[in-house]
Amino acid sequence: MTSDATRWTALSPAGISGYRHTRALVHDPGLPGVVLFTQGAGVHQRDLWRWSGDRFTHLAGGIFPEHQYGNGLHAIFACHDPVVADTLLFGLTGSRAEPETRAALTGVVLTSLRHPDRDRTLAYPPQLADDRRVFAAFRIGERLLLLAHDGTVLGVPQDGDTLDLVAGPIPDLDEEKYELRTAAADPDRGIIVASSDDYDGRMFVWSQDAGWVEGPATGEEGNSVVWNPVDRRVDVLCGKAPQTVRPFDQPDADGPRLPFFTRAAPIARDGTDGSWLLLDRDNDAYVARDSTVDGPGFVAAPVPPWKLPFDATDDRWCLTATSDGPLWAARLDDRALARLDGDRWSSMSHDVDDVELAAATPRGLVVLDDEGAVHRVDSAGRAVRLSRPEEDVAGRSYEYNNDRLCWDEAGDRLVLWCGEDLETWVQQRGRWHELETDDTPPEGEALLCANPGGLYCFVADELWLLRGDEWSQVGEDADWQPQALFWSVRRGGLWSVSADGIAVWRDGRFQPVAELPPGCALSKREPGKIVLFDTGCRVGYDPVSDQLFAHGGGGGWRLSLADLVPSEVPELPGLGTDEQSLPPRPADTAREPSYYIVECSGSSAWRDLAMAYSYPDLDQVRTVVEANGCAARGAAFDDLGLALELVTTTFTWRLWTVQHGVLSDGLDLLPHFEVHFADGSSLRAAPGNHEAIWDREGDAVAVTVDWGSVVAAVPELREPRIRPGDVSELRIDGHPAPEAASFLVDGTVLRYGEMDDRDAVDEDDPED
Repeated sequence: MTSDATRWTALSPAGISGYRHTRALVHDPGLPGVVLFTQGAGVHQRDLWRWSGDRFTHLAGGIFPEHQYGNGLHAIFACHDPVVADTLLFGLTGSRAEPETRAALTGVVLTSLRHPDRDRTLAYPPQLADDRRVFAAFRIGERLLLLAHDGTVLGVPQDGDTLDLVAGPIPDLDEEKYELRTAAADPDRGIIVASSDDYDGRMFVWSQDAGWVEGPATGEEGNSVVWNPVDRRVDVLCGKAPQTVRPFDQPDADGPRLPFFTRAAPIARDGTDGSWLLLDRDNDAYVARDSTVDGPGFVAAPVPPWKLPFDATDDRWCLTATSDGPLWAARLDDRALARLDGDRWSSMSHDVDDVELAAATPRGLVVLDDEGAVHRVDSAGRAVRLSRPEEDVAGRSYEYNNDRLCWDEAGDRLVLWCGEDLETWVQQRGRWHELETDDTPPEGEALLCANPGGLYCFVADELWLLRGDEWSQVGEDADWQPQALFWSVRRGGLWSVSADGIAVWRDGRFQPVAELPPGCALSKREPGKIVLFDTGCRVGYDPVSDQLFAHGGGGGWRLSLADLVPSEVPELPGLGTDEQSLPPRPADTAREPSYYIVECSGSSAWRDLAMAYSYPDLDQVRTVVEANGCAARGAAFDDLGLALELVTTTFTWRLWTVQHGVLSDGLDLLPHFEVHFADGSSLRAAPGNHEAIWDREGDAVAVTVDWGSVVAAVPELREPRIRPGDVSELRIDGHPAPEAASFLVDGTVLRYGEMDDRDAVDEDDPED
């Protein structure tokens, strides 16, 4: 097996935390489109991207491969040169004796978009007394000019390896307050327009004849100066939010508006279609397709594929998925969560307080709160409590106690591994119990991964497998330190992600098969440490697409697991030979309880009802039906009136049959009710008899139910049946009575006894 990072496909530019002169936008009419030249993250990449209207497409990487950023290369910039019909790429060269010292700048290195293999290194002219930090380049007439922060203008010679001094710095410029920050040239007028790094919005204009003169101030910090190839002029993005793009010398003009404030953001206009492109601090793109003030202004471009909706370095976010997905992201100690739909994340929030642990299950995401209660959250963020607080699992914490939560597919249960206490707790049917195992994994920060064969735990260099109610050690690997563990339904094998790359288990250890993409790092940032480039990334596995994705400081990348599968079948340690190729496991309902639901719901002029009772036998159901819908002879007038109301108005009376958690049959109970009158006659309470019953309401003396006919019409339940304390999530794959007006829906959580519609848990369960 080989290790090759080039198999990764770049999806989006690296995020660079807003540091200036590490990215540049340039319109290149030869593509056509806008080109992004970005430093990326770390020391591995300087990339070229092309904006295609709604996303960036990676063109090339590894520009200036011989120069290391921070000690050899200290800034990048670019410009389009119409003379050579190419986009020129520049890097600021120099050296730094110590990491915290100022670099000794020596000159620039130059290459191009179309000929990245050719480069020139140009030194500063000897008459410059000190370093000049160059940050912009322009073509004016026959000269290719460079601009430094203090206003020094340098020329690129046709031949030779030393820059020409064209003009000195701006006189009396206080560089600490007014250092030039962004600039653009107007080749038609032969001028350079530059904005200063201050709160006054000072702007300066240079020409060969007049030198530097102060131009019209914008009055606000945040200027971004840009060449507008459509209107053939220099524009400026300035002002408080909303900021406006306008001609630099027309303070009263208006143009596209940006709804928020940004400072010296990269901005460019596509001369082909006239659209504007702007990048914020995190390289999120904003596009304006109408240059008029009445147009829509800048709007956010589509989010790049697989881009995380949270900070990749935030360790409070956990990724979790079952074997066949989808992939969830949940923020512990918070209400935020997200779900991967296709190649885009959908963000949402739930209302559960103090979430300590989270795990994906076949029915959605479950979270464990600080009190030990389990809640299920659906794709809309709606939460329902599945079990009441449990003292034995309360206070569990991912961060402080090394506790982990995972859905055990082999056992159809929730497993809580307590890494500090070395305890294993499982929950089935709403009840927790501790496994009394002969052996357990050691203490430490554990990674859990389940498949239909069992549940793996990697901790302290040891690999363990939980099958049934027993742990067993199935391997060890002290040379590989994984930070994520997963199983591939399509490819088989146990896989892991570490700071060293991607690996699959073979021959008793993790075997590397691919490096991480360039610029990506999984190492955690040291607390309080300030870094120039935050290279922290998060790598996740999407079981739906069978792809790995990486996102963060190193940009966005994806990698298909199909490109990594070795010729030998990867191993699932601890499983038999016939279990190595495990098929995707369908939802196993054999262990879900079966039960009857008697429902009385609806409304009348006097009351609203939504009652549902879940029981394992028809005798208990009969008690509920007779207590709520019947009235014996001699009953009180109010009791008789209530029974008549419930069986002769608009209320739904249904007896539902649930086999292994799935709603399979439904019986309308109304035709089985019978209203008895004083003369000894009776009428069934079928809807067609309601008017006749109302006409004789005053003569009614009793309401009964023909239970024999009910029993004859209802199927037997399959084992196991619901028991006191059990919780079941109702599945309605195809409603057996679609015409029924029922408040039961797919995903309704029911508990033995009467449904408590406050949180779907019976707070008065006599078993407790």
